[in-house]
Amino acid sequence: MAKKPTITTVASGYQSTDVLNSNFTKLRDAFDNTISLDGSTPNAMNADLDMNSNDILNVKTLYADTIVYDTALPVASSPKKNYNWMGFFRTWQNGHAFKTETTTRQIGASGATFARNTFADDNVTIYHIKGYTQTDGVRIQRNSTNANTQSANMVMNFTQEETAPLLGKPICLQFNGLKSSTWSGSSITVHLQYSKEPQQPIILANGEYTSGHTSLISQSFSLATDVAGSPYFITATLPSDAIQVAIRFVVPFSGTAGASDYVDIEGVFLTVGSSPVAEVIPETFSELLYKAMTRYQTSYPYSAPRGVSSKAGSIRAIAINTSTTSAVAVPIKFDPPMVVIPQVLMQSPLSGTENRWENETTGVFTNGLPYNLSDRGVTLQNNGAVTAGDVLLCHWTARCVF
Repeated sequence: MAKKPTITTVASGYQSTDVLNSNFTKLRDAFDNTISLDGSTPNAMNADLDMNSNDILNVKTLYADTIVYDTALPVASSPKKNYNWMGFFRTWQNGHAFKTETTTRQIGASGATFARNTFADDNVTIYHIKGYTQTDGVRIQRNSTNANTQSANMVMNFTQEETAPLLGKPICLQFNGLKSSTWSGSSITVHLQYSKEPQQPIILANGEYTSGHTSLISQSFSLATDVAGSPYFITATLPSDAIQVAIRFVVPFSGTAGASDYVDIEGVFLTVGSSPVAEVIPETFSELLYKAMTRYQTSYPYSAPRGVSSKAGSIRAIAINTSTTSAVAVPIKFDPPMVVIPQVLMQSPLSGTENRWENETTGVFTNGLPYNLSDRGVTLQNNGAVTAGDVLLCHWTARCVF
C-alpha cells in the first residue's frame, strides 16, 4: 500500500457519506503503513528501510542477525580477548633500549626476543616508544652508518599452555605499524608458525623453531609512514595437534643505514576469529608484569639495564666462615616460576663484573657462582676466599630466551 492514499473529492455535500467513509478508511490504512513513535501496532517493517545516507542517532542497543560493513576492513563491535599478552609492549624490565647480541637472542620488551639473522652483529637497537594507537610500542632500528644488511627479527613464542585455547580454531593476527621516511627496507614479513614437538624455546638467529618448525601463514606488508593503513592482519586456522604457536616479524635492511633506519610496531594482538578487532580486553600493568616475569627476573630496579652501577635491590650476605664455596649461600625463589630453566647471571653491583660478589668489607671482588638451578629458584654462593664476617653484595638476573 502506498503511504499517500488516493482520496476521492467530495463534491455533493453531506449526502456523500459513502465517499467520506471510503476516504477515512484509506487514511486509517495509510497510518497503519507508518512507523509509530510510541510503538503502537502495527509497527514492524515488511521491507528494507532506506536511510538515504543519513545516520541513525542515539541507538541504545542494536539487535541484528548480520551486520554488513560498507568498508574494506570489517571489525568486531566489542572487545575480544587478546591471547598475545606480549603484544601490548608494556613491560621493559631490562631497560627501555637495548641492542641485539652476536651469540644469542636478546630478551626484552614484554617477553619478546630479538636477533639479527646469523647473529650478524649488535648494530640493531630495540627501543621502547610511545604508541600511536596503543599506549606502548617497539622500534626496531639499524644503527646509523651500519652497512650490514642482515635482517632483524622479533619473536613472540607461546608456551604449550598459552597455545591450548587456540587449537583447532581460526585465529587472526593484527598489528599497527609504520616506517620512517628513510627506512632502507621495502616491506616487513609477518609469520604465524607452530611446532608439534614438545615445548621448546626459540633460540635460532632466524627466529624459527629448532625442531618441527612449520609455517602456518606468512605475508609481506609495505608499511606507510603513518598508521592510517592499520591494522594489518593475517588469518589462519591453527591445527588442533599443534603444541606451540609463535609470531615472527622480519625487518629487512639495505645499503648503509641512515640516522632513521627503523620501523615501529605496536598492538600485536592475536584473537580467535577471522577478522581484526577494533578493541581488545585490556590487561593491567601488574598482570602483564607477572607474565613477563616468567621470562625475566632480576634484583635490579625495574627497567634498569643489567650491569648498571647501582646497589639498589642487590643481595646482601655476611660470610659465616672462610669456606671458598659456602661461606655465603643465598637462596633465590623465582616468583612466578620461570617458563623454562633460565640462564642466571651474577654481577658486582658497582662494576657490573660477571660472576662476582662485591666484598664491601675489603673493597675487592670475590668470585661467585649460582648453584642448584631450576625453573623455581637458585642458590647464590661464593667461589673464592673470604673472611668470616665479610659483607658481600651482588645483583642477579634470571632470563629465559624463550
